Amino acid sequence: MNLSLTSRFSAQAISTSRSLIESLEGRELLSVAPTLPFPPGLAHGHGADHIPGFVQFLDHRNDVKSTLPITITGVNLQDGQLTASGKIGGQSFTTPITLSLDSAATPTAAGVASPAATTQVLNLHLGPINLNVLGLQVKTSPICLDISAQSGPGNLLGNLLTNVANLLNGGTPIGTILGGLTNQQLSTLLTGLTGLLNGVFGQLTAPASLGTATGTVGAAANTTNILHLSLGPVDLNLLGLRVHADNCNNGPITVDVNAVSGPGNLLGNLLTGLSNSLNGLNNQTLAQRILTDTIRDILAGL
Repeated sequence: MNLSLTSRFSAQAISTSRSLIESLEGRELLSVAPTLPFPPGLAHGHGADHIPGFVQFLDHRNDVKSTLPITITGVNLQDGQLTASGKIGGQSFTTPITLSLDSAATPTAAGVASPAATTQVLNLHLGPINLNVLGLQVKTSPICLDISAQSGPGNLLGNLLTNVANLLNGGTPIGTILGGLTNQQLSTLLTGLTGLLNGVFGQLTAPASLGTATGTVGAAANTTNILHLSLGPVDLNLLGLRVHADNCNNGPITVDVNAVSGPGNLLGNLLTGLSNSLNGLNNQTLAQRILTDTIRDILAGL
């Protein structure tokens, strides 16, 4: 991260948390995270009327539909390789995508989309995402989608995926198949895959997927797990396609946010200190809400 981005964050994200951690100064953030005193109202189990205004603000943001701002901005084809581009807040990432024929697939005759036929067509594998910004670490598991399409008149994406599966079944390499698509077909495919992935991430980052963070248990040195999301394995209906989503090993798709403390880890130190301050809060649901909203606001401000 460059100095201008660091300065912008300091003026925006740190000010958001200052009312919670008044004693935490910018210079202290660059050293190993201190153990912070409880903000007024969080210790000793005081009621909601004693909670600082900032905490009450977080606790009443009931319109929030996503715990993390993760978005796939596009799927691209370059030199025969598919890649997904996305953003976590303002931070960009890319990760490879592979398309293969599912072993259980039963494609229709090559190039033919039978009316109202549902066919197990493709397995989409998205590589894990690993982002680290000044000690704020976001990691996902691999993501696998088993896609079943309903082919038939007007089902452009379903028909296209079925035809791609048929060509794979005939032994044609995926790079050759993708290279042989018209511009319109390729646009339909890439837009469709982008929509599928965003549908999965929408489910994954929904409040219902919020799990229990493990803290320092089992974590590497100077690392605290402060947010854990888990989805599935689950069957979804996205863009008219039936999609089975898992972590490529019949387990749940996960996202973990970790705070890694240490010299220079501005965000890791900030979040480690905040997590330590909230450990003794009687209302741990509220404590998790404070952490979740703070993480989301930090990422959105990067």
